[in-house]
Amino acid sequence: MNLTRITAVARPYVAVGGTIVLAAALLATIWLTLFGREWIFFLGGMLAAAVVGLFTYTNARALLARRSAQLNQARAKLAGEIGLRVRAEESFVRLLNNVELVHKALPAMLAYLDAEERVRYHNHAFTRWIGLADKAIDGHSVEELVGRAAYGEIGPQLKDALQGVDLRCERTQKMPNGRICRLDVQYLPHFAATGKVAGVFAIFTDITRAADLKPEPVVEEKAEPDEGVRLISALEHDEFSLYCQAIVPLGSGAARGTFCEVLLRMDEEEENHLPPGSFLPLAEELGLLHEIDRWVVRNVLDYASAARQKKDAVYFVNLSAPTLLDPGFAQFVRERLKASRVPDHTLCFELPEADVLADIGKYRDFIAALDGTGCRFAVSGFGCNPLALRLLKQLRVDFLKLDGGIVLNMLSSAGGLAKVKAINVAAHAAGMHTIAECVESDSTRAALEGIETDFAQGFGIARPRLMSEPECPRESSLLAEEVAA
Repeated sequence: MNLTRITAVARPYVAVGGTIVLAAALLATIWLTLFGREWIFFLGGMLAAAVVGLFTYTNARALLARRSAQLNQARAKLAGEIGLRVRAEESFVRLLNNVELVHKALPAMLAYLDAEERVRYHNHAFTRWIGLADKAIDGHSVEELVGRAAYGEIGPQLKDALQGVDLRCERTQKMPNGRICRLDVQYLPHFAATGKVAGVFAIFTDITRAADLKPEPVVEEKAEPDEGVRLISALEHDEFSLYCQAIVPLGSGAARGTFCEVLLRMDEEEENHLPPGSFLPLAEELGLLHEIDRWVVRNVLDYASAARQKKDAVYFVNLSAPTLLDPGFAQFVRERLKASRVPDHTLCFELPEADVLADIGKYRDFIAALDGTGCRFAVSGFGCNPLALRLLKQLRVDFLKLDGGIVLNMLSSAGGLAKVKAINVAAHAAGMHTIAECVESDSTRAALEGIETDFAQGFGIARPRLMSEPECPRESSLLAEEVAA
């Protein structure tokens, strides 16, 4: 036993002994003073004070001992919790690394489909394989992505998987670019906590061998130029159709009017039931994206000029990154606006956040080149890069379109709604309007209204329609009136 321990144990006994000695001394003093009344009162009071002090000290020591024990327990508990948190963070980092590895490096094509057969997640291999942009995949149904003919073959298997059946098979798939693939296909049901099937993991592995490829390599080399010729011919002979999807104002504070995003479809896609936008990778490879953007602008303005009753309409036109490098595009827009005699606010040019941040200087120059035209500007896919808003504040951006993946999961993931609300508040503080993409349910729309999001867009609001149909973009105006009412 060390000296500190001995001192701690002996201290109470020393205190009691001292008190006894003090009491004895007081009693002796009283006796020696022959019991003088004033001395008896004085010394008796001192004795009482000593006894009270003894009890107070003893109680204080006991209380201090209990508090010390509780503090030690709290420290031990905190140390344990810190250890658990550190191990959890390490596990989480490992999980993220594994997810990132799967997302980027897994050779198989992976997609997660919900109960309605819509894609909620896919990896990079799936993106490359199907040949569409992420925006054209997320939230879209399998039938939209692979076409009606292919869906007729795989649809029954998907429905079985959604009933809880594990499936594995091989099938031949013709891709939009004409390539024929031999695939090993797995459908793995995902069961929710309730025991019901919440979705399906679809895994596609390309097992194509050289001998399986049809047509033969020589024929395939001739096919690519033919596809390019068809695409150029489509541009020259207006073999495209303009579709639009309504963007609806939410709440009383949002801007009034008719808003819609313009979507481009190649007529051949509709005839052959190919996925929407499947011609875009070829157009990019052939350097035709900026020509396609010009075609869209020209035809949108022609439509807006003819639709005089829709003077308040705003058309969101998606631009490709190469168009920012086209030195004559801004002048082309100015000339078309002047010739069309449409209101200044008719066009809103939309670019993905990734393209804007990749060369923010060119985007700034593009905005400056259209200064005075009344054109507006939007950035889509916002919310994945935490530094994006700080950079976008340097530009004149009118609309921020929230990433569809964030909106789809905002009610099911922890902190999802809080994240959307924080983005919304920050965008409003920077003078920008917010548009939530991929809104597919009334509950999502109600939540977005609750946090004062300005606009909503998605299949739960309105499906894409031919621009020439009377329902679109008039549908947006009707919905806006419904919100106002």
